[in-house]
Amino acid sequence: MPDTHPSVPAPARRMHPVQGGAAILALLLGALATTGATAQVGCPDPAGNGPALPLTAQQLTATTRDFAARYVAGDLTSGTCPDIIRRGYFYRNPSINVTLTGTSAGGSLSVNLRTNDDTCDPVLLVHAPNGEWYEDDDSGRGIGRIWDSLISVPAAQDGTYRMWLGHYHEGQTCDGALRLGYTGGGAAPGITYLAWERITSDQRQNAAQPDRMEPARGSGGTSFNPGAYDLYTGYTSDAGPSAPITNIQQTRVTLAPDHSYYAIPFAPNGVRFYEWNNPMFPGPDPGMAAVYYRNDDITTWRALCLLPADSPRSLCGPTGEPAAAALSTVAWDAITPNQTQFAAQPGGLNPIRGIVPGPLLTAGTYDLYTADAGPNGFAPYTNIRMFTVTLGSNRSYAADLGSTGVPITEQGSLQLSYGEPGPGQAMIYVRNGNPSIWRAICLLPAGTPRNAQCGTAGAAAPAATFAPWDAITNNPMQFAAQPGGLSPIRTVTPGPHFTAGTYDIYTADAGPNGLGPYTNIRLFTVMLGSNRSYSLDLGGTGLPIVEQGSLQLSFGEPGQGQAMIYVRNGNTQIWRAICVLPTGSPRGLCGA
Repeated sequence: MPDTHPSVPAPARRMHPVQGGAAILALLLGALATTGATAQVGCPDPAGNGPALPLTAQQLTATTRDFAARYVAGDLTSGTCPDIIRRGYFYRNPSINVTLTGTSAGGSLSVNLRTNDDTCDPVLLVHAPNGEWYEDDDSGRGIGRIWDSLISVPAAQDGTYRMWLGHYHEGQTCDGALRLGYTGGGAAPGITYLAWERITSDQRQNAAQPDRMEPARGSGGTSFNPGAYDLYTGYTSDAGPSAPITNIQQTRVTLAPDHSYYAIPFAPNGVRFYEWNNPMFPGPDPGMAAVYYRNDDITTWRALCLLPADSPRSLCGPTGEPAAAALSTVAWDAITPNQTQFAAQPGGLNPIRGIVPGPLLTAGTYDLYTADAGPNGFAPYTNIRMFTVTLGSNRSYAADLGSTGVPITEQGSLQLSYGEPGPGQAMIYVRNGNPSIWRAICLLPAGTPRNAQCGTAGAAAPAATFAPWDAITNNPMQFAAQPGGLSPIRTVTPGPHFTAGTYDIYTADAGPNGLGPYTNIRLFTVMLGSNRSYSLDLGGTGLPIVEQGSLQLSFGEPGQGQAMIYVRNGNTQIWRAICVLPTGSPRGLCGA
């Protein structure tokens, strides 16, 4: 991350350490084994589970492939894992596991992150099968303004390349694309071919293409040498790229120079191969041929491979790909009854997020649990009901928890709002139409014991958080660049998120430069709701704290059971200070 990278300046402040920190934390938070304890820190897991993406080196040779990506800041940093992480925030499990086959000596796997806007700042971490780690921030910026991280991984051996797509800034998330390419290996020079290409059965995927056709991108790009070829077709299951290829059929075809052709698999087990020219496509290079394809079989994914006649079929790549990725898990997630929380969301719905983490779930059969949640969404969870559902590949679903049933329906119109699910993936968008009570949802692979993965249904509310004395400058220019002229106050967790609940807020005059002594101390008791953000101005003697929904995404949205407080000092004459403690706590926790 270069020093010239744009950032928003934080207001000047003086943080005062809490005396007897360990003892005070123990007094306030209790034993670390409680529900509210901070998660154990560590390093990225080099054997961690993640969405599986099987590819061959041949598929990535002479053409790159892009995959939708989400860059999410996790809780692992250089502070928790200095031997591996140099910058940014990551989760323990990888974002994606690329299983690469067909590599060769001297081969190299190119991994490049693209962003959707200039504010997105991803970081990249790769673990190769040989045990080596590779890390990058923004080496790809020379490609263009929307390109960021770039790593060229020596890839001379087959295996799983685990990739972590993190974010440079704490608490941030943004979207983009993961671009993969491979150099070295493949067929002998001059030979053009198409390794196994799996084609979705979802007829919407190519709706914008001329005749719904997609150009075949082989070892020579979109052009093939003229001559005789063996065209192989096969079936895959609805798991798409994660499933074995079966029922393989062979057809001999001839490609003439300066001609284009289409190949269309269809049910039950055939393929149409004809000459086809469309002015909307550029056609092949001079003296070469082009091939286009689509899948007219709406019942299942299909696969294509095109090899020079009499070439060994092994050049297509493996047909018995690894099994589908492990099914996802969504622990108890409480959904607010406040209908205004859904008003700004597409369709009034929010995606639920899996343990992976992220909103993309592995397609498959699940047990879906619903329950009534306690005040502010905390346990105990009661009236628990179970429904078994099947999530299809490349599908999005909507569920309303407002009733005792779960009317889960396919919802194609929302799939692009939060990142489209890819092959072998699904998404569930949820809302709570019951304005009277919090509701909760848990999603487990079918047959999984509920208490083992959903979490305990009778847990107490997490321990409250607190913020010691924080002095806020009287210089109004320090707030000018902040959204709404406000900045979040931070808890000892650390971070800006408070546990929802009742708090005592102390305000005071902070003395010159905010260094004390603190005088004119006043006490106010407030309730911080779950999934809520608040703003307050310390400029007066009162405490005008108000809910501030429009700022919640500016510094990282508070989650279920969390709240945030944004603060400013409107008094241009004197520094002011604030301390936030769980109601009834001794004021000594604020610090000296």
